[in-house]
Amino acid sequence: MSILGKLVRVIELMKTILVSISILFVLSACKFEQLPQMTPASGIGSKENKLQEFARIYAMNNEFFIIQPGTPVYLPNFIMPASECNWMGVAGQVFDKNLVPISNLIIEVGGMLSGNEILFMTLTSSALEVGPGGYVITLANQAISSSGDISIRVRDLSGAQLSADVPFETYANCDQNLIIINFIESDQTSKVFFPAIYK
Repeated sequence: MSILGKLVRVIELMKTILVSISILFVLSACKFEQLPQMTPASGIGSKENKLQEFARIYAMNNEFFIIQPGTPVYLPNFIMPASECNWMGVAGQVFDKNLVPISNLIIEVGGMLSGNEILFMTLTSSALEVGPGGYVITLANQAISSSGDISIRVRDLSGAQLSADVPFETYANCDQNLIIINFIESDQTSKVFFPAIYK
């Protein structure tokens, strides 16, 4: 290679080096911040939450038990006669489609009563004075007025919800301090629904 050719080659190499140095100088003047780690939003992406969401949608669309027509019924307290007006509660039974009482289902009542959060549970057939599938839940030691702040539901022994949350009212009246609420097996236990789809 001639001297001229070598000189041209050196000049090109020096240009490349100068460009590289310029790029490094620009990059060194810039501030880079690490991007925050992206995490799934709460309730999205985990298998457990997907299953919980699926169960919630299934429960909403497959009500195995519904409120028996004609209830709630508000009566004076005859369940706890010694307490008279110093008691308020809910009682009833759960029936199948043939009106046969069902045992060993969980009745759950929860919500807000007189500014306090409540959660009570009992089993059907635990209060035979109400009937073969009877239950009784004491809500308070006095008649208290509330407007849909508490609700009742049916669960199986595994905890799976078998009915919708059904709100009901209570009254500060000694003639209405026993609330009778019966459930009956629904004919609509196979509704078609479209669950949420997760990628």
